[in-house]
Amino acid sequence: MSNNRIATLCLITFGFIFQALFYNHGMGLNTLVFTGMLTVYLFLFSKKPKSLVGFVLLGGLYISTLGVIVGHTDYSLVIYWICVFFLLGGIIVPFAKFMHFAPLFALSGLSSMGGVWKKLRHKSEANSKGSAWGVWMRFVLIPFILVLVLMALYAGSNAYFKESIQKGFQLILNVFQAVSFRRFFFGILGIVIGSYFLITELHTSVLTKHQQANTALVRLRKNSHMRGLSKALLRKEQVAIVFFVLINLLAAWLNFLDIKHIWFGFKWDGGFLKEMVHEGTNMLIIAILISMGCALYYLNSNLVFLKSHQKLQVLITIWLAQNILMIVSVVFRNTYYIQYFGLAYKRIFVYFFLAACLVGLVSIIYKSIRFKSTTYLFAINTLSVYGWCVLAGLFNWDAIIVRYNFANYQSSFVHYDFLVGLNNASLPFVVTNADQLKQIDSVQTERFRFSTRESYNEINFSQRIDNRKRYFMEIWEESNWLDWNVPEAKAYNLLKQQ
Repeated sequence: MSNNRIATLCLITFGFIFQALFYNHGMGLNTLVFTGMLTVYLFLFSKKPKSLVGFVLLGGLYISTLGVIVGHTDYSLVIYWICVFFLLGGIIVPFAKFMHFAPLFALSGLSSMGGVWKKLRHKSEANSKGSAWGVWMRFVLIPFILVLVLMALYAGSNAYFKESIQKGFQLILNVFQAVSFRRFFFGILGIVIGSYFLITELHTSVLTKHQQANTALVRLRKNSHMRGLSKALLRKEQVAIVFFVLINLLAAWLNFLDIKHIWFGFKWDGGFLKEMVHEGTNMLIIAILISMGCALYYLNSNLVFLKSHQKLQVLITIWLAQNILMIVSVVFRNTYYIQYFGLAYKRIFVYFFLAACLVGLVSIIYKSIRFKSTTYLFAINTLSVYGWCVLAGLFNWDAIIVRYNFANYQSSFVHYDFLVGLNNASLPFVVTNADQLKQIDSVQTERFRFSTRESYNEINFSQRIDNRKRYFMEIWEESNWLDWNVPEAKAYNLLKQQ
């Protein structure tokens, strides 16, 4: 069997297994099977990682697979497919040095699919003669027509034969009816993913940019009609120094006020904390991102190669360090918000976002001191964001949110509208007992002036949760082993005991 036929068979097998794993199935153990199949194909087509980035992408995929099974939130499912997408870029270029090029490689690979499929359809002259229309007429079509004619004659002469043939045709018809458009789509999607293993060449400028990328900052020399130092560059340095002195003073005053009033002097007035947390946090995050951009603008210019650049470098370092203090202030604001209004998705992921910002600020400081390029920043921060995203997918936040919010109802507000819509893993931990709900309600209305009496009754909280519990248990009992995951299996067992 030729290599093309083996590759085609592997590709069709990949598409068939993909649709069998994911068509009409949730995500659970099937992701582990699919990840294992990807790994097998990596070695089967000699696409195993040849760089640290490749091993990180493969490791990230396995961690995200674990996240699907033990975390199983909508977030972890999305992160899994993002990790698959990143790995597809690593499959095309297994020697990739920088992670941030991986999604670009994956996108570029789509333009190379046509060449792969055309190559698989290619046949030698000897084979092409045998596949001519005349050959198919003589050896396939005519015998097939004769079989149909004889079948019709036999059916007309024997009622039992006719009945058996009708049953056979009905069975075949049922098989074709089972092949739905969605199943076909899943099969094609699997073939597209499998085609990445067959791509051998990338005709794209992205590959050239990757090869030319360098982590060291290079001085760009410009022709000048003036001798010595360019006056424009000198003025740019002077303006930069004045600029960073001013914004350092502004940041110092802001941080002083935050430390005084937020870190150590905060007192809750019983309100919504909207101005302090929502608006204040958003403004600080935007300010931090702008600060990063300002620092990069000056650090990527020839100013860093001037002999007098130390002053500017110190000012930029102090500026970035003050932004780290702003991150701490945002942590305080977000923590206060959780303390009085409970856990929620955005409040949790603010911490992960701030962790990524912290890595970004530290990497810019390191870039300034060690004369690193923008490529270095992209590489470090892509790895950082990728790592934090994969890590966040390991937890079932819905169950954590429900358990925390009900456990801390005496100090934080219980938002029933939000809790009623969390995923199935949270159902065993949702309080629906009438006496407990009344106890929670009495504390809530006394502590929070905006809380309405028996707000859970306004949305039929207990009834909706009970309906969801029954529906979930019915669905889980009918589910396939491919759908199995830890949080829902645990939830089902706990609900059976209640």
